[in-house]
Amino acid sequence: MRPTDPGKLTWFPHVPLERKSDLVLSSFENIGVGLSDIPKDILKRLNTIELESHFNENSRRIEIAYNKLLPEMVNLFGVKFSKLEIQEARLGVLLHDVGKIGPPEADRRMQRDIIDLFAEDKILRPTTALRDAVVLRFGQAREEEVMKILLSHGFTEESTMLDFWNAHSEWGIAVLESHKDKLPGLTRLVAESHHMGRGGGKGPNPFRLPQTPEGLSALEDNMEEKKKYILALLLIVLDKFEAIKSRGGQGVTGRDILLKEGFEKNPYMQGLITLVEEKIKDPKFFNTES
Repeated sequence: MRPTDPGKLTWFPHVPLERKSDLVLSSFENIGVGLSDIPKDILKRLNTIELESHFNENSRRIEIAYNKLLPEMVNLFGVKFSKLEIQEARLGVLLHDVGKIGPPEADRRMQRDIIDLFAEDKILRPTTALRDAVVLRFGQAREEEVMKILLSHGFTEESTMLDFWNAHSEWGIAVLESHKDKLPGLTRLVAESHHMGRGGGKGPNPFRLPQTPEGLSALEDNMEEKKKYILALLLIVLDKFEAIKSRGGQGVTGRDILLKEGFEKNPYMQGLITLVEEKIKDPKFFNTES
């Protein structure tokens, strides 16, 4: 993948159904990536997500903010990224929630059911039983059909909505790694690491990014690894802050969530949180419209 000058395009967050697929195309054009660089399976997944939910729009909002902040990493951490690094990282941001449509083997029906359940906005408690959530979303008529699919993919009768929500990161990793010959390593690193802080640092971390004080200190002597780490961490921060803003969260902040994930003694995280807290005072920070 070669860096290009993408020019200026406009995002359209609310468009007619027949133009939904145009948004997927323009999101790649906006970062200078052609459709030939994206595996067809991933394009199909993104098109389905676009038709069935708001999750691609959330990713676009995050990517806009992500790109705005990259130049500030020079003053904050003393790092400057190449055009290619920026392009590959921004692609990772756009692909980070591709797992919200299920595992690689999911057929079209399973994909639609999974994205439907993810999009259920009446389910607010992580402790809600998965079966109860299925009944709420699909009704008793489809309860057993949907539960059979979920039970065959690692869930149990004791599974909760938190278990279901958490599964998307592992599914996303499986999808992206199935195309590792096509997708740049940095793209996969950024996308696949966005929940590594889950459970106090027990989330998926396939690229083994540092999480200990010793590992973080070692980054100061390795500029290439430091850049990768900051690019991954920036998505983690923006993903949390954008989610709270989109859901109208009250009584909780991005800082609260991130510190509970084991980042309280991480100087990189502290710097990024402070920066984003300042930036989100601008109501247009996450805007996808020019």
